[in-house]
Amino acid sequence: MNQYRFRLPDSPQLAAGQSALNLQELGPNGFALALQRSLRQDVFLEDWHDSPATIWLDPVFDPRATVTGRQEHLAIELLVKTSLGRQALFERLDLLAGKHWELVVPAKAI
Repeated sequence: MNQYRFRLPDSPQLAAGQSALNLQELGPNGFALALQRSLRQDVFLEDWHDSPATIWLDPVFDPRATVTGRQEHLAIELLVKTSLGRQALFERLDLLAGKHWELVVPAKAI
């Protein structure tokens, strides 16, 4: 299982992705749950394809994926554990947060 750490740098100014989520209202735990759902369940993909969005998502899932989030000053930090490849994970992040995320290396536990 791969481990990735991400940072959404300025949550009050968070640019919405192509999803209908209000990321400011979700907070770190809500965003982590939304990302985890997008990695685990095909229901997310079905909901996505029913929307007018223009992003194509690879229909791969990891039912054991976990995502934890925490607030760090104005930023949201996420720790993702998944067997999915980087491309599928990055597609989900783009969908939820636009390009408003950074990969942090190395991925340390939150």
